[in-house]
Amino acid sequence: MAFSPFEANLAMFFENVELRGLKAVKIQKQMWSAVEFEQGFKEFYPQIRRSLIRGAHMISEQSGVSFSRALGKSFRQTIGRIFSTSSMTPCTMLSGHLQATVQRCAADSTDWIVVAQDTVYYNYSGQQSMEGLGTIQGNVKGVVQHNVLAVNERGVPMGLIHQHNWTRQGAYAPEKESQKWEEGLQAVNEHLRQVAQSKKVVVVQDREADIFAFFKAHREPGVELVVRLYQNRKFETPETRTIAKLADAVRGLPVLGTQQTQVRRQNRDVNLTLRIQAAPIHVLPHKDLSAQLHKTQGLSLVVATEIAATDENGKDYFDESKPAQWILLTSLKANDLSEAARVVRCYSMRWAVERFHFTCKTGALQVENFQFDDIHTTLNALAFYSIIAWRILFLTLSVRQNPMQDPEAYFDPIEMKVLCTHDPQARSSLDMAIRTLGKLVNFVPTKKQPYPGIKIMAEALRKLEDLAAFLRILNEKTLQD
Repeated sequence: MAFSPFEANLAMFFENVELRGLKAVKIQKQMWSAVEFEQGFKEFYPQIRRSLIRGAHMISEQSGVSFSRALGKSFRQTIGRIFSTSSMTPCTMLSGHLQATVQRCAADSTDWIVVAQDTVYYNYSGQQSMEGLGTIQGNVKGVVQHNVLAVNERGVPMGLIHQHNWTRQGAYAPEKESQKWEEGLQAVNEHLRQVAQSKKVVVVQDREADIFAFFKAHREPGVELVVRLYQNRKFETPETRTIAKLADAVRGLPVLGTQQTQVRRQNRDVNLTLRIQAAPIHVLPHKDLSAQLHKTQGLSLVVATEIAATDENGKDYFDESKPAQWILLTSLKANDLSEAARVVRCYSMRWAVERFHFTCKTGALQVENFQFDDIHTTLNALAFYSIIAWRILFLTLSVRQNPMQDPEAYFDPIEMKVLCTHDPQARSSLDMAIRTLGKLVNFVPTKKQPYPGIKIMAEALRKLEDLAAFLRILNEKTLQD
């Protein structure tokens, strides 16, 4: 039987572990978190690693519940002490997960890895006593977090490649916040260098990354770039040597054809028809630099413009006064409709990092409710919770991309027993397991939404954990008797 990347990681970890009786159930209970933490914390006591493995699993199964309630009074103090340790940093906290992410990217069966960069802001204005807390906007206190999330070609999140947490005028703040884009790209160069030798690695980012120096930043062979533009800078068309501002350059691009895609609009699934334009382009530098010496090389401009929009019943949702439009600068080839549409597809996958941020905030984990005493502890907690957020998003999206996977790669034996008690078919596929999981919280699947979303998934996992915990108590009592 072929193993998925997730199963392969588990197999490597448990290869030399003897699993028997209740002890086996306890070890298997921590499967996913063991993979994410086992390769990190080399300079710390093994007990710290084991505590984080246990804590991550407990919080993921109680997502949305407060830190204290999810872990209990005694264990909460243990994890809190780890977060507050002076030698612990967010980078160290993520080290094992980063290595596991790279392994998943390398083992994934698809040929493309899309790496999405984006920034999120956490509001901690209610935590006025938190030492070292800076501002995020005006007088609003909080934390800035920049994430670099790898996603496979089917949209399943492989994990974080890089994360930078800081407070403005405070802890870990960069000299210039615009550096975050190049830092993210450098992390991709470093960690996915080997992956880029056998797969195409595409780094995508929104309009905030429309920075000339970023366009020219070093990229390893096989690492490509897609940036959404908004600055009305000057461009040169290589064939004609024509120089024009952005709007005029877009109007002059040849039309390659149309492409269909689906978006959510006014709470409905809407089918968009996009007109695709593309051509090679040079981006010219600021006027204080020589255009001939410093203009970009090897980039193309790809523009996708909405020209029609209808729902499944044929109702028109097209607003001619404000059509959707994506103006993208890319290092990928865009010589024909297929290549240009691939660029648009890569950019559309940036939504995964937005869903990751939603999972961290209001979708599942409620990280803005932290009540730690100082910023050092809070930043380590945010890194820790980021791994749990990835896990929830991974489970939510995996079933949509490959419903027929083996569910035992995602649920431990006790959890599978609970699910099979509700529906004996739950063991047949991940599709049936997730549908059964949804039934625990009365989720009713529909044609448009066959599986639970992030919020309902988090609620269902909490219910599953409650039932599984009860069954473990019964098993333990039986073994003792």
